Amino acid sequence: MDNEATFAIIGGGIAGTVQAICLAREFPSLRIYLFEKEGQLLDGTSGMNPGRPTLGFHYQHLDTATFCLDNTVKFTKFLYNLGCRDIFAKAPQGGVYVLMKGCVQVLGQSVGPVFSPEEIKSVFSEIRAHAIMNYSDDWHYLTHFGKPDEIYRELQRSDYELLLTPYLLRGVDSCYETAEKTFNVPGICSFLRANVAKYTNITVLTGCFVTNTEQVRHIDGHDNTATAPPADRVHLSRRLACQNREDTATSEAAIQLFQYRAHASYMHGVPQVSHLPALVQFNVMTALARNAELLGFSKEYLNYDAISTFNKQGPMLGLTVNASNWPASLHPTPLQALLEHHPWIDLFPLPRMRDNFLRAIQDPDICDEDVLCHDLAHFDDVAGKATLIVWGDAWDSRCWEASEAFLEKWGWLLFGCPEIFQATNYWRDRRGEGRLSPQQISAYMERSRPAQLLAIRPTQE
Repeated sequence: MDNEATFAIIGGGIAGTVQAICLAREFPSLRIYLFEKEGQLLDGTSGMNPGRPTLGFHYQHLDTATFCLDNTVKFTKFLYNLGCRDIFAKAPQGGVYVLMKGCVQVLGQSVGPVFSPEEIKSVFSEIRAHAIMNYSDDWHYLTHFGKPDEIYRELQRSDYELLLTPYLLRGVDSCYETAEKTFNVPGICSFLRANVAKYTNITVLTGCFVTNTEQVRHIDGHDNTATAPPADRVHLSRRLACQNREDTATSEAAIQLFQYRAHASYMHGVPQVSHLPALVQFNVMTALARNAELLGFSKEYLNYDAISTFNKQGPMLGLTVNASNWPASLHPTPLQALLEHHPWIDLFPLPRMRDNFLRAIQDPDICDEDVLCHDLAHFDDVAGKATLIVWGDAWDSRCWEASEAFLEKWGWLLFGCPEIFQATNYWRDRRGEGRLSPQQISAYMERSRPAQLLAIRPTQE
């Protein structure tokens, strides 16, 4: 085993099982251990999340909706190419969305619509445009979901009036039918169980309740612990803590696989240019992990529902943590103690930027925290991603650079942060890329600014 690369996946649900199959197919020499606490693989899989309509129409924010649509198509392609033909349930397919004008009485209580008709109609239109742009010539999409321009249609009153009571009918603004389908979860689980058994490099260990993990790994005889971050660090992203979707690129497995491939190519003296985009994102996650260690955060503080230790202590109580050894750039601001938030925001070494993040996410219509976190602290398709770049010590703001893709999407969150623009231009100078002028920076901020906000001019130094 000393000369054999090994890989452990904890959790034998759909996500974990799919990850194991992907790794086994691409790396036949990789030994994969799949740990599952139930008696067999996929026993704990629920039909709720993987089985619900999945083309994104139930999301208010376009980025989330198209993310959901794209990954449903990817998962469908993966299953089909693997040989699964019983992908969707036999029940009648299609989603129906009723947009209400206002509140209605349900079981004696007034219930308001989740989204206003005006909010959701524009998202529906953008989802269709996204499908037309990306899937008009895609055989898998056309076969499984139909024509992209028919991804939804508005129903006439005669089409839906029998579905609703006369009272509810009076409050209907409009009604839509979508091309969404429901996955055949039991059939998919049976297929995946049988498929896993075909791979001799996958070892399934059932009845295993994992309580602790420790990374001890060697690649080609070299101790990898010196260059790879501790296993705890891969839990930094809030989305990475959610292992319940089928997109393998958003999982811990993707990070571990990148470590394995990048380190192996480096040790063989043939580093790959193609690794660079992923390496940029990997460095950001490692930097955030390092700052989490400096602040004394345990892994529990980085769970999806965690609350910042600064906020838990309360603004009236004062901070009781020992900050004497912390870099000044990571000392909490008064706003961090005042506003309840997830600890991931505490990990950036720019106090004003942290405060800007906190103010922005108070209104999800202005700034979706999950989308922001996905861009900054999530390991997936990284080409052209709106992220930051880290060149040195994680706690030193001078080592952080804002990519132009980040400025184009999130530049408005950097108002009042001249130090990151100074650092950005320093690193751009170092590689001969040319400095960003104050006019260019201002233009990025204005273009990225949400329409709900008044125009604010940045302070440049």
